[in-house]
Amino acid sequence: EWAIGYIDSGHGQSAGLAEIELKNAAGNFVSSFDPANIQAAATQAVAQAKFPLEPSASFADADMFNMPGPNTWPICATSYIYVDKNLTSLGSSAPVLKAALEFILSEEGQELLSDYGFIGLPPALHSIATRAVEQLTLPADHPEWFYESSTDKELGSGPFVFSVKRNAALEYEVGQLEDAVAALTAQMQVMTAEMQGMAADMTAIKAGAHEGTTPANGGRAAEEEDDDSSSDSSSDAVAVALGAVGLVLAAIALVVAIFAKKQAGEAARAAPAGASEEVRNNGSKYGVNGTADAL
Repeated sequence: EWAIGYIDSGHGQSAGLAEIELKNAAGNFVSSFDPANIQAAATQAVAQAKFPLEPSASFADADMFNMPGPNTWPICATSYIYVDKNLTSLGSSAPVLKAALEFILSEEGQELLSDYGFIGLPPALHSIATRAVEQLTLPADHPEWFYESSTDKELGSGPFVFSVKRNAALEYEVGQLEDAVAALTAQMQVMTAEMQGMAADMTAIKAGAHEGTTPANGGRAAEEEDDDSSSDSSSDAVAVALGAVGLVLAAIALVVAIFAKKQAGEAARAAPAGASEEVRNNGSKYGVNGTADAL
């Protein structure tokens, strides 16, 4: 027996699934790969009074299904964040929550949505969400937080500010690994130069030994001296070579670690929320891409 299931198109696209075009209300076959087709559904829903204009109104009857428009994607859904209007009971956490909501609606926050399989809000919905955040009530005894939009030496390092130089934990860890690889690469270059110098010395020593020059105190002493010099140079060369091999292996290990970190981050973003381990670990378990998308 078989059944037809679906996932939102953003995650389907991240998993590399194929997609069929759907016939919309205008009779045109359209794809969800164009973000404008998705946003058109929300814009039309507001224009058709299918979506409440006030954030305090009921969203029980909100409808974006089969909206008009030549390129409108016919099946869309919206992701909601439910927040109590009165946040005074949260104390110092209330301003942080408000700042997080403001960041989501900011230009930077909206640009990040595509990394997680979502489409940014069109102006019609963005204005409703902005009014919702503006209506939140915060405790009077806790200062508000805000996100720095450009580098400011005094403001950015002050209290209650999310610096523009902030990084996600994964980005920070990957950056640390990349710095370690750069340091190892520099050490390898130094060792390579040392090995090349030692090789040149050994070549010169061997050339002198083959010339057969006999010093005043006898050939035996000169030969032993040459042998000792060659032995010392060989030992140094072996030590440097082993060190270089160790650095190469360490660099390879770090590169693998960086790749694994980045892959883990991409996999976490690509897997649909609530997906089973089987779905998360095997994209082929999905069938043909579903048609619902999230705004």
